Amino acid sequence: MEPTALPPTTGVYQQIPLASIPSDEASQARVKIRPGVVRAYAQAMTQQRSEGGLRFPAVVLFTDGQHYWLGDGFHRILAARAAGLTDFPADVRPGTQRDALLYSISSNAEHGLPRTNADKRKAVLLLLADAEWGQWSDGQIARRCQVSQVFVSKLRKGASHNGYEMKPRKVKRGNTVYEMQARTKNGQKSDDAAQTPDAAAPACDRVGLPLPAGTAAAFASAGDFEAADQLHVQLAALVDRLAQGAGGAAYRQHVVRKVRDAR
Repeated sequence: MEPTALPPTTGVYQQIPLASIPSDEASQARVKIRPGVVRAYAQAMTQQRSEGGLRFPAVVLFTDGQHYWLGDGFHRILAARAAGLTDFPADVRPGTQRDALLYSISSNAEHGLPRTNADKRKAVLLLLADAEWGQWSDGQIARRCQVSQVFVSKLRKGASHNGYEMKPRKVKRGNTVYEMQARTKNGQKSDDAAQTPDAAAPACDRVGLPLPAGTAAAFASAGDFEAADQLHVQLAALVDRLAQGAGGAAYRQHVVRKVRDAR
């Protein structure tokens, strides 16, 4: 279950001294800093200053009132130092180092310097390795990291101590918290029920309506249905790409023949 209290979406914009902004890897979700990008940013900053003003977007900082942690903008801060700047515009939000790390995990999913596959992998593994975040469902982690649920499931399985077992994780359906049991090597659930509702809360559907007896188990498997839907979409796209590519005509005949033979 994700935290109910999340950091604000925007904070207070301020000019923050670079000396007050740490750029260590404590809240860095990328695999590594790219020196070429830092150099290019620094050159652009120097050019912009000569033209009358910096036009780079503000970085995102989290603060507890005494310390700052970077949630977004590591390359910009390093470039600003290389360009000789003494301060930098920042969107300052209340929070902790964990808030900064959680923000950093998805901050560049849709904008800024594109993430590499290694960056995406590191982001997912950071959540899976955490005692609290690792209990989130694969779907919740996928949404946070902006990756597919299948990708998260594979990494969770690979991160297990024997490569097959996974720790139980929690998911929220409406007002009900379920514990999702992991699959074992033979594909069976590690418990008779896929998800066990919290005894302190009634079984509800996704909009919070109470469920009749015997129906909760079906709703508790919603995550598996969603994963199956995503797999169907991916499979359909792959088949279509094969059919449209080289050798596509022969592949289409092969698929049609299998369908006609009811195989």
